[in-house]
Amino acid sequence: MRTTQKILAIGVVGLLLFVGCSKAQSDGTTGSDQPGSRADTKELSSEGQTDAIQAPGAPEDAALSAPTRDESLAQIPPLPPGGDLRAGERVIRNASLSVRISEGEFQDKFQQANALAARFGGFVAATSTEETEGRIASGNVTLRVPSDKFEDAIEALKELGEVSAEEKTGHDVSAEFVDLEARLRHAKTQEAFYLRLIDRATEISDMIQIQQQLSQIQLQIESIQGRLKFLEDQTSFSTINVRIFEPDAGPPPARGALLDALVRAWEGFQNVVAGVIVGLGWVAPFALVALVGYAVWRFFRRDKTTAVPESSGG
Repeated sequence: MRTTQKILAIGVVGLLLFVGCSKAQSDGTTGSDQPGSRADTKELSSEGQTDAIQAPGAPEDAALSAPTRDESLAQIPPLPPGGDLRAGERVIRNASLSVRISEGEFQDKFQQANALAARFGGFVAATSTEETEGRIASGNVTLRVPSDKFEDAIEALKELGEVSAEEKTGHDVSAEFVDLEARLRHAKTQEAFYLRLIDRATEISDMIQIQQQLSQIQLQIESIQGRLKFLEDQTSFSTINVRIFEPDAGPPPARGALLDALVRAWEGFQNVVAGVIVGLGWVAPFALVALVGYAVWRFFRRDKTTAVPESSGG
């Protein structure tokens, strides 16, 4: 009995092992041969994704139909020259000098000051002279010289005589240059957009609205370009104003506060008196006419008063 049970148990275990091995072999063969495996699924997914990016029959350069950012910027006209801050800072430099010279040297020194402009690659912006005691002994010269020759020109002007006064100023406009150039690029981009848009417009009302916007943008562009041109001129060329004078034709000496107040008071009094005289000159003709009229009226009234008693006595 026990022997029979052992044989049955061994047979059941052997049967289970045989069935398990057969199922494992069947599953492995199915997993490697079936088209729906993970590897094949991943490959199909990649192929499907590729087909989604480039659909059959679509042109190969369909993604390039829209203009890129570089192509849009290429349509924008270039900025005015000198607008790149990498070339250096943008500073407006001005200077004023007063140079005292010896008596009788004015004409020669004045001509030398004018010649310095061309010597340093600049030009003379303005000149003026003043006469003192029947002769020209002082004058002013305004020079515009390149900014990199600013200090050299000042040193050359100092050699004309004795410097009695000197003043230098500098105004940095680099930040304004950056702002204006950014605004100009933005406005140019808007202008290019509206120019393309107006070509596609079909309705008259749309064309009018687009033209109005385009006109405003173009006015803004002209204003920015004008300001940039002005700053470019002021930063590229510095301004130097020099006054040349002989000893007896120099600027008047400075006065004290009290003396200056007295002088102003006297000048004010003279102005008041002059105003009164002018006012009397306007009123005098009318007053004279009124006086003559009053005298005539008194004359005729007196005659009437005298004639009344004589008629009563008769």
